[in-house]
Amino acid sequence: MTNNHFPSVYTADTEQTTAPITRRVLLECTAGLLVASGIAAGSIQSANAAQKYAKADVSYQDYPKDGQSCANCKFWDGAGGCEIVEGEITADAWCAVWVVV
Repeated sequence: MTNNHFPSVYTADTEQTTAPITRRVLLECTAGLLVASGIAAGSIQSANAAQKYAKADVSYQDYPKDGQSCANCKFWDGAGGCEIVEGEITADAWCAVWVVV
C-alpha cells in the first residue's frame, strides 16, 4: 500500500519508494527559486536601463519649464548627456521625465 502523503521516487533499479518532503527541503527549494527569479528580474532591469528614450517620446524642449531644467535633474550627467534620454542634451533643456535632484 502506498502512502499518499509523500511523492513517489524511483531509484536506479526502478524500485518505487516514497520520500518525505521536509520543511528544510521545501525552504531550500523556495529560496533557490527566489534567487533565480531575482537574477532574472535583475537581468531584465539591466536590459531596460540600457535603452534610452527618444527626445520626441519625452516631450524634450530646448528651454526650461517652471524652473525645471536638465541641469537640476536627477538624470543629468553634467557632460551634455542624460542617463535616460538619447542624444546630446543641453543644461537648459527640459523633458517630461525630469526628476528633482
